[in-house]
Amino acid sequence: MKKLSKAFDRIDAGMEFFEKNLATIMFAAMFIVFVVNIVFRYFFKAILWGYELSLLLFLWITILGGCYANRTDENIKFDTVYNNGSERRKLVLDIIGSALVVSTFTISFVPSLNYILFLNFEASDALPLRKSHVFSIYMYFLVGMIFQYSRKLIASSRKLIAMNRREIPQ
Repeated sequence: MKKLSKAFDRIDAGMEFFEKNLATIMFAAMFIVFVVNIVFRYFFKAILWGYELSLLLFLWITILGGCYANRTDENIKFDTVYNNGSERRKLVLDIIGSALVVSTFTISFVPSLNYILFLNFEASDALPLRKSHVFSIYMYFLVGMIFQYSRKLIASSRKLIAMNRREIPQ
């Protein structure tokens, strides 16, 4: 079990590195494209690909940022009921919430993949890209969320089981 945990930690570290660095590079590229787009609009002939590339980069940055925020637990939460509960209630809510996310995203995985593969027939308007390539980042999001919430589900379940074992007299 320790080997599996170490493997999950390595995968998690790789995903975090990917999300932070790729999003940083994409943000810099989006800013450069934005400035180039303004210069061309006012001093030369307007370029169509600049706007579309900015939208593509914004989409990818948003999804990568969402994955990173979830991974580091820095996302906005409405957790008044959660914080006012006992440790057992928190674990039960973690298990229920994680199970709902994992099951929902797992159920939506195949239809999402089929739709993205279907988009392979459509091309981008201004860029030489297929729309399946543009929206493929959503599959990374799905896999990342399933991975993160599966880890949370397993960890919370283990803690709850350990808590119950301590309360049962031997």
